[in-house]
Amino acid sequence: MDGRPSKAAERTRGRRSRSRRNGQFTADDWCVTYGLLEQRCHCGAIAHALNTRPRKRLDYRTPEECFYGL
Repeated sequence: MDGRPSKAAERTRGRRSRSRRNGQFTADDWCVTYGLLEQRCHCGAIAHALNTRPRKRLDYRTPEECFYGL
């Protein structure tokens, strides 16, 4: 084997992680970013502002819990 299946899987994961639907930033994150850019803040200051904000944690439910209403 020349490793083709694993390479295909890597490329698939890369495409999925780059999709717009699975964006890593919320609308609030973009508002903070644009506001700081208007103030001509340094990139490090913008990153710090985004990284110190509290994040919502999405609860994970298994398919069984969704189906059976658990």
